[in-house]
Amino acid sequence: MIFQGISTSLKDGKTKLDGTVVLDGKFVCSNEWDDRDGQVTCRELGYPNLIHVMEKEKNDSDVTGFTDFSCKGNELNLSECMH
Repeated sequence: MIFQGISTSLKDGKTKLDGTVVLDGKFVCSNEWDDRDGQVTCRELGYPNLIHVMEKEKNDSDVTGFTDFSCKGNELNLSECMH
């Protein structure tokens, strides 16, 4: 499924270059999140490279809105990945 017009950002990081991925104000929570998903996120945000993907649990279901992304790694943005 492709979503148009989704705002992607990082939140709660130590710098503007890291943090939890947020789409339209909702945290991404995916058990299958990997380097390919991270690389697409970095590409969409205009960062040249992915350095590290780290799992972090968010326990607030009210702010979790997107799950189960599966990027191939060549997409331009997360809206092109299956959800």
